[in-house]
Amino acid sequence: MLDKYINCNYNPSNIFDFPWLYYFNEKYDEEDYGGKWLLFFDKGKKLDDNWNKIQKLYDKGELYGVHSLQVSTNYKNTRVFDDKYGVIVIHCGPINNKERLLEIGNNIIKKIEYSNDCGYIYYKSNLQTLNGSRGTGSCNNWIYRLKIEFDYSFIN
Repeated sequence: MLDKYINCNYNPSNIFDFPWLYYFNEKYDEEDYGGKWLLFFDKGKKLDDNWNKIQKLYDKGELYGVHSLQVSTNYKNTRVFDDKYGVIVIHCGPINNKERLLEIGNNIIKKIEYSNDCGYIYYKSNLQTLNGSRGTGSCNNWIYRLKIEFDYSFIN
């Protein structure tokens, strides 16, 4: 069942029977750098459009240091803090190289033109993911964060 959700052309908002879509190049498939940058979007068109944009940037090699992508779908997930948002997960590393991770994060912000209503992009380790999420009560959910443009559109 998982195979149909790997490197597929589905929009995440149209999937209700599986929690994630995955996207990667074979040359990176075996590598695990231990963490990821997390980008949150309103579910629906905004998440779908950004997922498609990020896949294209990845395919063109413009997201250097990124070895794979995944996106949440409309599957009901009990680990989620707020079901209004979906997340695009951008796997990269190595986790112990802060300077490189911040450089990768800044490139992601620039290429995607990312903004949100909290003002930060967060890097989370895979170990932190295993230990839980905000939705399951875990409070320590990031190692690094970068300041980004604050999106005031939610006020209107």
